[in-house]
Amino acid sequence: MPTAGEEGEEGEQGEEAYQRLSGILSSGGALEISRLAATATRSEFSAPHLGLSTRELQQAFAHAHGVFFSGGAGAEAEAVAASGVLLLCSSEHGTALGVRRRALQRQATPAMVAAELTLTESLVTSGLARHSKSPALWGHRRWVRARFAGGARGAGAAELDVVRRSAQAHPRNYYAWEHARWVGAAMDGEESAAALRAQVGWCRRHVADVSGWTFLAWLLDRAAPPLRAQVLADTLEYATVVPGHEALWAFVRIAARGVGRDAWLRALRGVAWEAYGDGEERARDRMLRERTCAWLDRWAWPAAAGGHGQVVDSE
Repeated sequence: MPTAGEEGEEGEQGEEAYQRLSGILSSGGALEISRLAATATRSEFSAPHLGLSTRELQQAFAHAHGVFFSGGAGAEAEAVAASGVLLLCSSEHGTALGVRRRALQRQATPAMVAAELTLTESLVTSGLARHSKSPALWGHRRWVRARFAGGARGAGAAELDVVRRSAQAHPRNYYAWEHARWVGAAMDGEESAAALRAQVGWCRRHVADVSGWTFLAWLLDRAAPPLRAQVLADTLEYATVVPGHEALWAFVRIAARGVGRDAWLRALRGVAWEAYGDGEERARDRMLRERTCAWLDRWAWPAAAGGHGQVVDSE
């Protein structure tokens, strides 16, 4: 068992770690948070980069837990400050989020709202194991925006940038892209078209991320028919650059069904597939293309005459 001296030293170290991390979290500006090696004993901070030491985070969490449940004078302000450290360690800490919500409901100043959005941005875009894909954090961020920051309509392209950075930290991030749909549903035509163009670029840089492609399909469903057909044709051309990705062809299947059979056939026949050679990836891409064509013939346009045989067999 630790001696009284050792316990006192641990308590001092915990308080020091807590003061340091809580100060960093409230320093203003979104942070880029990552984990340091397991051997690190102290976190490293050079704004906006915060490298977390697991040891220091555990020490800070233990002290923050005591502060959070102390119930003394000024308990709410202290609990709100401590909740940031608790959330840094545990993304699903509902009690910590509840305290922050009650504080906002009592008095939501512009500075408080901005600080809440900054904290949640830092957490959901971090490299921590669970934070970027935390339903509790994304739900809390959506609640703050809906209640105090103009709702989805006031979020716009900047909020989608937060989503994309989160999805980059944690691929196939369902909760982040569901938040993006909430934002996108409130966009007007011009904003939606700009979001679609940005999403095309993101998907090309993260071609294996099926969740990103699915959000692109969701945006495409709200676009004008000529833009839908153009995005589909461009994606088929891009498939020749990065062959063999099932996520891309899953998007093609959805997009083709949306533009109609004639536009799909024009886009498919507009690519000189036979010009791109052989190889394992090309063979896989051909297989995915054939499956897509067969699926569309069976489920999208089952009564249509003809098919795609002459297209896919031309190689």
